[in-house]
Amino acid sequence: MLTNLANFFGGTRLLPVVEIDAAEDAPALAAALARAGIRVIEITLRTDAALVAVERILEREDVIVGLGSLLEADQFRYARQVGARFVASPGLNLDLLSVAEVEKMPYLPGVYSASEIMQARDLECRFIKFFPAYTSGRLSHFSQLTPIFKDLRFCLTGGIDASNLAEALALPHVEAVGGSWLAPRKLIKEKNWEAIEATAKEAMKIAGAERAEAAA
Repeated sequence: MLTNLANFFGGTRLLPVVEIDAAEDAPALAAALARAGIRVIEITLRTDAALVAVERILEREDVIVGLGSLLEADQFRYARQVGARFVASPGLNLDLLSVAEVEKMPYLPGVYSASEIMQARDLECRFIKFFPAYTSGRLSHFSQLTPIFKDLRFCLTGGIDASNLAEALALPHVEAVGGSWLAPRKLIKEKNWEAIEATAKEAMKIAGAERAEAAA
């Protein structure tokens, strides 16, 4: 069940991590990202508008939306309440994992150390968020760990933008890459859907070029 989240991406490999301040902006945001070809969105629980925003995006049948930044199992009720398709957390929470298994909802836990990756692997998590991926502008920590865990797939988040997207996607065992640069909070507040769409389209071009190069 926990592996199924990787299948949501449908080859796009991009996950916008969204902080949204006004739920009424959610449909236009989802439409801008969908026009660019991105149909998986994580709405973080960092604003009061997050839950209603998830509900508004779910009005679109062509977009998969999840709830991120969960810190404890009690918050899982929010995901159930609004109908989120998946949940994500910055770290690995065993209570969240247990509830996700009962609810049969994909859960994307965060890891950073070798010990955390081993724990997630022992718990049969095969698709894991590595956060933060970039520290001091480098991916060296992740690059040293992944050769050890060849049976796992990762979603990299933290410090990723257009300047290092190709590098991140080219790494072995990277299934997807996420970040707020795909739909910046400032642009959402400004309702600048054209700029968000353009940013997302550029990211899709980079992802497509990297995929073509890998297949060559």
